[in-house]
Amino acid sequence: MPPPRRQRRVVPTGSAALALLLAASCTVLRNPKGSDCAHDGWCPDGYACFPDFRCYPYDAEPPCNPPCYGAEPYCDQATLRCIECRSDEDCAIGSLCTPALKRCQPGCNAGRTACPEGLTCDLAKGACRGPGPGCTSDLACTDPFKPRCDASTGSCVACLPGREDCSPGSFCVLSGGSYRCMQGCTSVGDCPAGGPEQVMACCDHRCVDVLGSSEHCGACGNGCRNADACCEGVCTDLTRSASHCGGCGRSCYLPNVTGVRCTNSTCSNQGCQQYFGNCDLNLTSNGCEVNHSFDPRHCGSCANVCSAPPHRVPRCVLLSCSQTGPCEAGWGDCDGNWVNGCEEPLDTANHCGDCAVTCGASQTCRGGMCQ
Repeated sequence: MPPPRRQRRVVPTGSAALALLLAASCTVLRNPKGSDCAHDGWCPDGYACFPDFRCYPYDAEPPCNPPCYGAEPYCDQATLRCIECRSDEDCAIGSLCTPALKRCQPGCNAGRTACPEGLTCDLAKGACRGPGPGCTSDLACTDPFKPRCDASTGSCVACLPGREDCSPGSFCVLSGGSYRCMQGCTSVGDCPAGGPEQVMACCDHRCVDVLGSSEHCGACGNGCRNADACCEGVCTDLTRSASHCGGCGRSCYLPNVTGVRCTNSTCSNQGCQQYFGNCDLNLTSNGCEVNHSFDPRHCGSCANVCSAPPHRVPRCVLLSCSQTGPCEAGWGDCDGNWVNGCEEPLDTANHCGDCAVTCGASQTCRGGMCQ
């Protein structure tokens, strides 16, 4: 007989309000495989709402997203987060898996007494210790490669967490039941500057660009779920985002285009906005590049080219051609009759630089000035 319907509903910790919301019930039937249960936590019989807010069979083990690897290779089914260990057996000899943090820490117990070579399990202290009392301070550690005293084990080690024992670009980590320096960052100061469109951060002792890392999108630990991509530091659904359609930076937004959408990673739109036109027939590249209200080459429509009287500049005003445009450089409308255009050149002694300027009898007009 299958378990009760909500027996394995898992709610993320730290949000009492969300827990109350997920406790509500809904009667709308949805697709049980991968359906969204974020609003009310409802799943059909035989399925449960997991921490990624999706319905899975009770006996399923959904993967963490993004996948787990490196220092945290296991997926915690209770939280769907990557962890260092699930049980003591996942840790190196001489260390145990802490139940709360799911991290390996130095120690041993009656069920796991194995210790690194030269050490034995002190059950009273729950630690692997060497023969004799062991070290009690750094003064007892004379090996230059192991200058620190791990008081919990009485052993001399290369470093201790929380201390500046390792060289820049490395950090102190438990390995093989003892603390050692491993290559990796401890702060953003250990990371390269990055490019002009990168923001570097030290996450899990790795230098990452938080503008493009799906594991640390925008900030360390902020992993993108449901195969979303990290675009400019924001987890993005590339199948629906009009700003990142099918890939980061692939924008559907074009100049003066309306009804922009992204569907299944493909851009679409409803054409040009009112009063704008796609006169070069290259909508996907530069959108609707022409303003029909003021472009004399496409006034009111792509095919309408404005004309003008001689030496007068063609003009388009509110979708209509106008004959009252300004004169071309070096010409003037000296008779005030716009019909015959700008009839006078402005480089003569009678009209030097302006219709009203007349040069003296002994002067000539050069460059629009009487000389």
